[in-house]
Amino acid sequence: MIEATLKMTQYVEKCKSQGCGKEGLKNLATGFGLVAGGVLLCYIAKKAVDVCMYLVIKKIDKDCFAMKEEYKRNMFAANENKKQETNQKKAELQMKVADHRAEIHQQEKAEKQTKEDPKLEVWLEKYRQTMRQSSHRNCKERDLIFPWLREGYDTGLLAPTDCGKTTFMMQVAIALSKGKCSYPIAPQCEIIKPIPTLVFSLEQSKREIDTNYGEICNALPLLTIYAGTENTPTKILERIQQEMMADRGCGLVVIIDNFTKLQEFSGLKEMEWFCLTLDKLRHASLEAGKPLTPIKVFHAKKGCKVNRRFDESYFRGDGKYLFDAHNVLYLTYCNQGNDKRILGFIKRKNGDKRQLWMLQYANTHPYQYNYVGPAKEKDMGMPSDKEEPKKKTRGREEKISIEKCVYYYNQHKIEKCSISEIEKEAGVPWNTIYTRLKRDGYLKPQQRKPNEEKGKS
Repeated sequence: MIEATLKMTQYVEKCKSQGCGKEGLKNLATGFGLVAGGVLLCYIAKKAVDVCMYLVIKKIDKDCFAMKEEYKRNMFAANENKKQETNQKKAELQMKVADHRAEIHQQEKAEKQTKEDPKLEVWLEKYRQTMRQSSHRNCKERDLIFPWLREGYDTGLLAPTDCGKTTFMMQVAIALSKGKCSYPIAPQCEIIKPIPTLVFSLEQSKREIDTNYGEICNALPLLTIYAGTENTPTKILERIQQEMMADRGCGLVVIIDNFTKLQEFSGLKEMEWFCLTLDKLRHASLEAGKPLTPIKVFHAKKGCKVNRRFDESYFRGDGKYLFDAHNVLYLTYCNQGNDKRILGFIKRKNGDKRQLWMLQYANTHPYQYNYVGPAKEKDMGMPSDKEEPKKKTRGREEKISIEKCVYYYNQHKIEKCSISEIEKEAGVPWNTIYTRLKRDGYLKPQQRKPNEEKGKS
């Protein structure tokens, strides 16, 4: 720029020295005009070219974007079609696999049903021949002392840990081998002919059994207790078969305490075989007229809520054993005291399963329960440690508590003491005890007062 200015200055000075300064300026202006016009034309042309290039590039970008979007749409549609085809193929394959598995399951089930254990079949045939020669046949269904224990039916008991289920089942076993219940644990306990009872205890050792129940077992020849870890499924079935072949002229009760631990000790296949064989023995005994009555004790799940009714979700382990049983009852805690328990029903083939009964520990060794009366759902739960203040009641104070009334009434019912002995020990007339029981709902309206002369005799 500086050089151009110097050249222009030199040109003007040259024109002035030659005497033609005006013409030089004119020529210079014309040259500048031409140069400026050329520059402007170049600028305008460049701008036009830039605009054209911008429009062309914009159109190209737009076309490329449209082509790209169309390509994406086509690819998405192709992928969706491919996914649908893949899912359809997977669904067809899954259906084929499910059908194949169902066929295999049906075949295995059919083989399992038709499969015969040679040893078991030989024993069953021998058992049938022995039973045909026997003259004692009893095909009539009946309750075994308790209204929830039906002869020939599968029965289960569910209870939490340390709730007293072993005490309860041992009391049941003692009552069955005696033919009567010394301390009733139900509203109505019948008297029957003593029945052979086998108890398989997986929680107590032989020493514990001998310490707690040794004298009782020696006095009851029909009660046999097997304790310890030797109670395997095979051993249990062998001992049941031996007792069934003894042919004592009546049925047999088998108590497994507890069935949950037996499942944990044994494998799944062994337990399936054990349950199937036990059910075959039960059906064979029903045909022979000497029913086998299994009673299984189950553990409830840890952390189960004991302040509500139990159901199948409380079972620990395989729940199918619950559905296989005809009657299932549960034993749980009572919030009325540590010495009380609530007996309820999950399943009950004969009777109302909504019933709840309250039991109480009797002052005996070994421990036994005693029936107190009907219970309500609000009585279920752990007892509170706080002692509630006694409420002041109107009227005169009772001379005898309701618990003592129930105790004396049960003692008289099993003919352990007469009415005169009760009146002497309690210090109140028999009529007072009976009226109190009737008033508080422990006796049914149709139940009559026992004859005093019969009680004294």
